[in-house]
Amino acid sequence: MSFDWSEYVELAEKLIEQDKDKKIESAYYRSSVSRSYYGAYCLARDLLINKGFYISRTDAHKTVREAFQQDSRSVTKKVGEDLKRLWGERKNADYDAPESFDKVRAEKALKLAKKLLELYSDHNVKKIAP
Repeated sequence: MSFDWSEYVELAEKLIEQDKDKKIESAYYRSSVSRSYYGAYCLARDLLINKGFYISRTDAHKTVREAFQQDSRSVTKKVGEDLKRLWGERKNADYDAPESFDKVRAEKALKLAKKLLELYSDHNVKKIAP
């Protein structure tokens, strides 16, 4: 049985909701943002692979975003734009120590990831072709 990437989004929500050790509270929120992105990204990537797209390991994140952004349908373009925003948040969470992450910021990322998961079931998004 293969892993269900949406479980990362569920984990992101749990990281926001659970009681936190104040000393590492920011780490919970950063981890939540990261998991929100990876859940949304991996599902988008797999959707493209299942449609016949080739996704190399080099620049895979950019390739996935651009495949959606370059499609002619507005809902599909929106997926690419939202993935790009969420990717930017994930990069900040994973690499930028001066960035501040709190519950509000983590909840925004989670909300965006959940929105993307809903969009993946949209008929127009599913029609994306290589």
